[in-house]
Amino acid sequence: MTRPCNIISFGWIAILSMINFCSLSTIVSADQTPETHASKIDFGRDLAPVFAKNCLACHNEKKPEGGLNLETYGSLIKGGDSGRAVEAGNPQAGQLLARIVDNDAPMPPDDNAVGAKRLTEAEVNLIRDWIAAGAPQPDPSASATQLRWQALPASVQPIYALAASPDGNYLAMGRGNQAFVLSSPSTTSEDQAFPLIDPQVGQTLQQLQAQPGVSTSVTAAAHLDIVQSIAFSPDSQMIATGGYRSVKIWQRQTSPVDSLDIGLEQSDGGSLSALSKDGARLALADQNRIEIVDMRSAQSHRFLKTHAQPITALVWLEDLQSLITCDVAGTFAATQMDSMQFRTFTSPSPLNVRQMISMGSGRMLAIDNQNRLVELTVDLTAGNLAWTAIPNHQQVIALATNGPGDGPVAMAMENGVCRLVSRHDLATIREISTTGPITCLAISPNGQWLATSSGVDAAQLWKVEDGSLVARMDKDYLHSQKTKESERSVARQKAMLDRMSASLAELQKAAEAETAARDKVQEARNKAAEELAAKEAAITTATQAVTEAQTAKAQAEAALAEAMKLVETRKAELEAKEKAVSEAANQKNTAMEELAKRDQALATAKDATERALARVPELQQKIAGETTKFEALNQEAQTLPQQPHAKHQAVRIEFSADNSRAVVADRSGYLHLFSTRDGSPEAKLNADSAVALMSINNSGNLTTLTTGGIIQTWDLHLPWALKTTIGSFDNSPLSDRITALSFSPDGTRLAIGSGPASRFGEIKIVQVADGQVTADFGQLHSDSVLALRFSPDGRLLASAGADKLCRLLDAQTGQVVSSLEGHTHHVLTLAWKDDGATLATGSADNSVKIWNVEASTQIRTIAGFKKEITGLTFVGQSDHLAAVDAAGTAQLIEATSGKQLRAYAGATGALTAVDVSSDGKYLFAGGQSGKNWIWQVEDAKLLKQ
Repeated sequence: MTRPCNIISFGWIAILSMINFCSLSTIVSADQTPETHASKIDFGRDLAPVFAKNCLACHNEKKPEGGLNLETYGSLIKGGDSGRAVEAGNPQAGQLLARIVDNDAPMPPDDNAVGAKRLTEAEVNLIRDWIAAGAPQPDPSASATQLRWQALPASVQPIYALAASPDGNYLAMGRGNQAFVLSSPSTTSEDQAFPLIDPQVGQTLQQLQAQPGVSTSVTAAAHLDIVQSIAFSPDSQMIATGGYRSVKIWQRQTSPVDSLDIGLEQSDGGSLSALSKDGARLALADQNRIEIVDMRSAQSHRFLKTHAQPITALVWLEDLQSLITCDVAGTFAATQMDSMQFRTFTSPSPLNVRQMISMGSGRMLAIDNQNRLVELTVDLTAGNLAWTAIPNHQQVIALATNGPGDGPVAMAMENGVCRLVSRHDLATIREISTTGPITCLAISPNGQWLATSSGVDAAQLWKVEDGSLVARMDKDYLHSQKTKESERSVARQKAMLDRMSASLAELQKAAEAETAARDKVQEARNKAAEELAAKEAAITTATQAVTEAQTAKAQAEAALAEAMKLVETRKAELEAKEKAVSEAANQKNTAMEELAKRDQALATAKDATERALARVPELQQKIAGETTKFEALNQEAQTLPQQPHAKHQAVRIEFSADNSRAVVADRSGYLHLFSTRDGSPEAKLNADSAVALMSINNSGNLTTLTTGGIIQTWDLHLPWALKTTIGSFDNSPLSDRITALSFSPDGTRLAIGSGPASRFGEIKIVQVADGQVTADFGQLHSDSVLALRFSPDGRLLASAGADKLCRLLDAQTGQVVSSLEGHTHHVLTLAWKDDGATLATGSADNSVKIWNVEASTQIRTIAGFKKEITGLTFVGQSDHLAAVDAAGTAQLIEATSGKQLRAYAGATGALTAVDVSSDGKYLFAGGQSGKNWIWQVEDAKLLKQ
């Protein structure tokens, strides 16, 4: 039987079926069928999959409707609120089978909201036969956990997750069960995609491919199942990908792929070593000796008698497979690579050169000891050498060319000018004035870029076409990224302080208002007390009058005979005055009630005033703490540029084979990679000691020779390798598909969101260094977690789930700080604004909601979308929000107003993921079809599809 994919079906579900679609279906390895004899039917193998497919959405441990949980054998036997679900041996006695076959009120009901279907006749008979056989306990050996994988169809390659790197250099995406890292348009125009490959997954896929009837071209992948989530670490050096019960962390490889100690220390001048263009051979000169190292075999060939005098220059003639060397006496030698034989020859007139470059076909350019440009021609067959000094080019101190192509030759002049000349006739094309003497320079293979350096300052990148300065390559990648984040943290902290200061002013104003209100209540209370005292005085007067009237009445009664009429008069007066007393008493009671009300209002006002006044010092204390943090962040931001390595002195320069990067070696032994597009730093490599020689072959590999005599080979593609695997489909601390991943801002922790559909949503925290689970925040959602993001300052963790909720958690403890309610369907995505005070959520209810995080209140709802909101991200530090939906719409929205700023056309089918480059220039989206699109944010121009 096929393991269920838990596809949520709510009618709108083009997207949620994506979220829960398993790229490689799991299969129960059972020999039995529904027609198996009843005595062999096993609960775990045969019945559990039936319940999982149609019943567990409503009858699970988290949500046992009617008190019935069908997850385990024990919970089924226990029964529910209506009694026992099954009676062993008697299929007609229990509630389970009766409800399943009840046509009037069947289970599952036909109008259920989770897409469950009525059980088939074969499934009903399976349950009936199992009960009739005595409802036996499951056999562990027949467990449904014995799974095998089916190959992912070639037609199913959706992009459910993509992420742009914080440094702006990469875009990572999952496509089917594969994951790729692409270079960002901000760094190169080349469409390069580097796969993330787990060798163990590849072995499994190759085994699957060998199965009969399997049709798949994927033989190497990141996961066995569809990649559901992906995230970059804050330093852009790691990528996390999520599949079924498994998270994998990949790390960018910035270490040498090979290292060879040749045992010869080198001068940092670097003039007496040369690497062949294919990277296969390294030539070293030591006095009058030559040593050639075969890089592939690590074998060394030493020539002791090639020269009688110290060698001054050497160069490889790639097309002639020869090494040309020259000594101080003007003697030249050519060493053949195929035979390792050499021959010497002398030029017609004495010539002492200190640098040579190959122009192809035996032609060379050199600088002699008088700093003249010299053109040489060598005929290795005849053993002839001819040379000519070029009178128009004097005072030359360094040369560079892009090889045997058509690009110009660059000459560094003593006056700090870089002169570009035609490689054919050596005529001057252009002169570029630099900031000082040039000690090293390089031209890109395509001849479009020039790099120069004085050796005591940063390198400069020039455009050959017009001689314009592209950039000073003076930024250290690591310091640059740290500085950017530090600046963002300072701005974020300042914004928080501004908001808190504004809140403090509002609190103080509110406290003043509460105090004024309390004073008014006190005044009203005092007035009520005065009125009560007046009423009490009136009662005293009236009572005294009654007493006097009673006395008068007694006197009148004593003289009744004489003044009967007077008695009647006094009696009437008494009744009137008694009535006055009663009325005064009533008025007193009314006044007492009013006083009680005023006392209650006064108490309330005093309490409100005390609370308002208490919040002021609390906020002031919080502001003081945040101010201290701001000052520390600001101090760090100011000191970062002055720290060591923030600026470097370039001593070697090379261009990558694809022309996309300039590689600059500094005096400290670091290699800095810069984009030729704008000179922005892309990486920093550590060669451990100063670099004496640097060369890049056509395959993109960089070879360096350090002053310590170490040859290192670097893959300039900086590939990503699997660092850590957390869990597997059959043994994992994670419960289900990994639908959400988020690195903490400090990069030390990774938050993982998962959970089986319709049962629960869980969040766990792992330590990035070792992949160990360090915190289990538990089942914080009643359905799968679908989105997860740390706040920019790392204090909060926002989670969104299929239970329609977004929760804000304390990132350290996992305690729920607040719940944001308002969506009427699954919350599929969320995004933090950089200030950390605003959160956006997108839902299957076709709306986006904007929230005030500090007040836990909704700011606005943005409606009008045709289908489910599947992806959200804020653009940089702005209020602009990029959103994509299942209708294939991509747009830019102003979060504060809800106004659409821009629509991005060209996408087809449902879009399922979105991100924006860190510089805010490019919008990336991926879809159900497996295609991805790249637009310019500013003008919505579609760049790639």
